[in-house]
Amino acid sequence: MKKLLLGLVLLFACTGMFFVQPQVNAHAKAVEPRILIAYFSLSGNTRLIAQDIQGMIGGDLFEIKAERAYGPDFDSAVEQAREELRINARPKLTAKVENMRDYDVIFVGFPNWVGTMPMAVFSFLEQYDFSGKTLIPFCTHGTSGVSDTITDFKKLNPQATILEYIDFFRNDVGDAEIPLQNWLKKLGFLK
Repeated sequence: MKKLLLGLVLLFACTGMFFVQPQVNAHAKAVEPRILIAYFSLSGNTRLIAQDIQGMIGGDLFEIKAERAYGPDFDSAVEQAREELRINARPKLTAKVENMRDYDVIFVGFPNWVGTMPMAVFSFLEQYDFSGKTLIPFCTHGTSGVSDTITDFKKLNPQATILEYIDFFRNDVGDAEIPLQNWLKKLGFLK
């Protein structure tokens, strides 16, 4: 009988049918994701949304800024944006996120410029490997909505998990608090 019981125990152990309950620490705290909020802003609208997000959920802010300034006025900034898009430019940026590998979640904010993201945002997105990271776009715009911004954003980041975006018409940026809260709740960042 002892040999039979020993044989059954060995059989279960060898076939993986012997289950051990894992020990759960009731006091273990869930690890919070490290959050970066990167944004490009010329007029300040996208910066305000980025700051609101940071105020609601924390995280680090990073401004995406081209070495060659846009402007000095709106019309010349638009002309420069059109020319960069026409030649598919990748403007050099003033700074780099040195510890990108440390972030789990990256919010990326940008205005819609000439139907897509500013080319400086393309530069930013192409200089990092976002494999295994969660990216969350947010967009500000005039009357043209998001146009191709989100489609282009997704094309640049096929190895990342991309969550639902939010966008704001430029005149609604000042009243963004409630929509941002609802969006962040839906994404699971606010309780």
